[in-house]
Amino acid sequence: MSNKLVQYANKENKPLVFIDGKNDKVLNTSFIYQNSTKAGEVAGRLLYNTIDDDGIYIALTLVEKSEFQGNQKERELGFKNFLISKNPNLKIHSVVHTIDAKLEENKILDNLLSLKTKKGVFVTNSRSYIFAKFLSDKSYNNVKILGFDLNKKNIDYLKEERIQYLINQKPELQGYQSLMKIFQKITQDQTVSLNIDIPVEIIIKENLQDSNDIL
Repeated sequence: MSNKLVQYANKENKPLVFIDGKNDKVLNTSFIYQNSTKAGEVAGRLLYNTIDDDGIYIALTLVEKSEFQGNQKERELGFKNFLISKNPNLKIHSVVHTIDAKLEENKILDNLLSLKTKKGVFVTNSRSYIFAKFLSDKSYNNVKILGFDLNKKNIDYLKEERIQYLINQKPELQGYQSLMKIFQKITQDQTVSLNIDIPVEIIIKENLQDSNDIL
C-alpha cells in the first residue's frame, strides 16, 4: 500500500510525508520522525551513567510474531555503539521475545537477570510495562529499565519507579508538524522542508507532570 502511495505522489507531484520512521530507500519523500539511532545512543548514555562498567546491559525487544523491527534494530545499534565507545569490554546482550509467550519461559533472559551484578535493560519499543510487570512478580535485583512512549501502563510503572526512564517520541507533535508543514508548502512556500527530526525527550518521574504527550 505504501509503495502505491509513493508512486501516486510522485506521478501527481504531491508532497508526501511519512511519520515515525525513515526509509532512505524511498525517494522523493519526506519524513517526520525521531532518529532511532540517536535515541539508542541516549538510552546507552542514561543506563551507562547508572550501571557504569560494573554490570551487564540487555537490549530487549518485545514483539508480536512477524512484526517489523526496523526502528527497534536501529535503536539497539545506537545503544550498542554508544556503550562500546565507552568500554569495548562491556557485556551487551540482545534478546528478542515474542509477547505471545511468557517471559518466564525465556531461559536466556532468566539466566541474565539471575546474575548478581547490576543490570541495565533497554526495552526498544513501547512495551516496557510488560517487562516491568514481569520484574515486579519476580525476585530479580539491581535491574534498571529504560523504554519508549508515554502510554498509561508505562507511566504507572514510571511513577512506581519500576521503570527509571522513558523516551518520548512526541506523537502529537509529529502529527501536527506533518499537517502544518504540508499546509505551508502547498499554500505559502514551496521551499519549506518537510523533513523534521523530532528531539529525543527524556521523561523521568520528576518531570512527568510537565509533559503534554501522555497517550
